[in-house]
Amino acid sequence: MVNTIQGTMSSDNIAVIRYIIIPAAGFFIGALFFLLIYRNYSSNFFERLETYVKGHLNQILFFAIGIYSLFFLSTVILRYSSYHIGLFDFGIYDFRIWQIHDISWIEWHEKIESAVMGHFQPILVIYSILYDFGIEPVILNILQAVTVFSGIIPLYLIAKNKIRSHLLILSVLLIYLLYPATQFNIAVDFHPDHLIIPILFWCYYLIEKEKYIGTILLFVIGYTLKEPLILTIAFMGLYIAGVKRKYVFGFVVFFISLVVFYIVTFAITPGEAISRSDSFGYIFEPEVLFPSIQEVLRFEKWRFPFFLLFPLLFLPLLKFKVFLPALPLLIIHIISTNIHHQNVASHYTAGIIPPVFVALISGIAYLYDRFGERLMVAILSWIGVLLLAFNIAHTPSPFAIAFWDKDWSRGKWHYSMYVKSEHEKILEDAINLIPDDPQIKVVTHSEIYHKRLAHRYFYRPFPKGWQKADYIILDNTRGQYLSDSRDEVGYQQKLQELKDNPEFKVIFDKDGILVFTSRR
Repeated sequence: MVNTIQGTMSSDNIAVIRYIIIPAAGFFIGALFFLLIYRNYSSNFFERLETYVKGHLNQILFFAIGIYSLFFLSTVILRYSSYHIGLFDFGIYDFRIWQIHDISWIEWHEKIESAVMGHFQPILVIYSILYDFGIEPVILNILQAVTVFSGIIPLYLIAKNKIRSHLLILSVLLIYLLYPATQFNIAVDFHPDHLIIPILFWCYYLIEKEKYIGTILLFVIGYTLKEPLILTIAFMGLYIAGVKRKYVFGFVVFFISLVVFYIVTFAITPGEAISRSDSFGYIFEPEVLFPSIQEVLRFEKWRFPFFLLFPLLFLPLLKFKVFLPALPLLIIHIISTNIHHQNVASHYTAGIIPPVFVALISGIAYLYDRFGERLMVAILSWIGVLLLAFNIAHTPSPFAIAFWDKDWSRGKWHYSMYVKSEHEKILEDAINLIPDDPQIKVVTHSEIYHKRLAHRYFYRPFPKGWQKADYIILDNTRGQYLSDSRDEVGYQQKLQELKDNPEFKVIFDKDGILVFTSRR
C-alpha cells in the first residue's frame, strides 16, 4: 500500500485517506468487533483474563512503557543529533532559555522579561538552570517525553479509584499510550505546555481525594506555562464548584485565575499577546468573537475536536462536567484565526488530554456500574481498533504510514528524520562556517537548528531581520518558508532579493544549502 501511495498521490488524496477513509474503516471494523465480543461474551473467559491482568498488571505496564519510551526517547535523541530539528519551535525555545541563562542572576528582572516574550512563560527561568551545567539542549525534549510519560501515574491512581476491573484499568492506560495526542506531545519540539498534562492529572486526583490545598501549588505552576492554560485552571475551579460542591474554593480558583489571565494578557505581555494573531490576539478581535457561520463550520476548525474525541467514541462527553476544563482550549482553537491552532499534531492538545481521560474514566465507571463488564469490554475493544486505525493514519509512531512514506506527512515523521544522511553532513559543514561568537547575528531557514546558531543574542527565522544579519543560512530542500509558514512565491521573492543585495555574498552553495555573509 505504501509503495503505491509514494510519489503517486496528491496531498488532497492523502488527506482524504488519512482523515476520512482510514478512520471510517477503523470505526466500522471496531463496530464489528464490538458486536462479536458483545454477542459471544464469555464471563468465564473474561474472569480468567481479569485474574491474569490483576496478577500481572505491573509487569504488563512496565513492558508496554519500556517499549514505548525506548522508541520515543530514541527518536527524540536521533532527530536532534541528525540535524532534523528546526528553528520552529525547538530553536526558539533554546534561544530564549539560553538568553535567560546568559543573563546574570543579579539582573533577575531581565530574566523575567526574556521569559514573557511572545508568551507568558516564567517556567523557562527554571529550565535555564539546566544550562548552568553545560547540558545539551536535547535534554529539553527528553524531559518533555518523560513528563508526558509520567502522566500515566496519576492516571492509574484515578482509574484505580473509580474502576473496579483491573482489565478496564489496564485498557485505559494503554489507550493513553496509543492516543495520538499523547504521542504528538512527546514527539513534537519542546514547549512548556506539556507540563500541564501531569499537573492537571494530579489536580484531578487530589480533588478526588478532597486534598484541595495540595492543588494550590499545582495551579500556581500552571499559571507560569502559557496564557491559554490559565483559562483551563479557571475552569478547573468551575469543576470543583459544580461537581464537588466546594463552592467557595472552586469560585475563588475561578476568579483568581481570571484575574491572573487578565493581568498576564493585558498588562504583562500586551505588545505580544494582544497585537499578534499568533499569540492570543485572535480572541479579542470583534470579527473573531462573532465569527460567521461559514467560518465556524470550516472543516479545519472541527477536525481539531473531532480527532481528539472520535478515537474515544466521544465517551468523555458522557461526563461533560468532568470534561469542563478542556472547554476553553477547544473554543479558542475553533475560533482562532491562525491555521496552526487547528493542528492536532502539535502541543495545542496538551491541556485537553487530562480532562479527556478523566472524563473517559468517569464514563467507563458509569457504564460499567450500570450495564456491567460485558458492554464495557465490547466498547473498549471498539475503541482499541479505532485507535489502531488512527495510529496508522495520523501519529509519529512506527505504525503510521507517515513513518514509512515520505509524502504522507511531507516527511515530518518519516524514519529518515532520525538518520544523518549525506545532506545533513553538508549542512553540518555549512553551520560550522558560522562563528560561535554570540555577538554575531544569524538568520536561518525555519527548518534549520543547531545550538551553535541559537546560542547568541540575535537569532531569527528567514526572512525576519535578514538585512541586519552577519550570516544567513538557508536549506532550499526543506521547504520554502517565510518564518514558520509555507509560501513558495514569497520565499523565492525574498531569496532573490537577498541574492541581489550587494551587501551580502554567498560563501557556501552546495546541495541546496546556501550560506550568505554580510560585506559590512
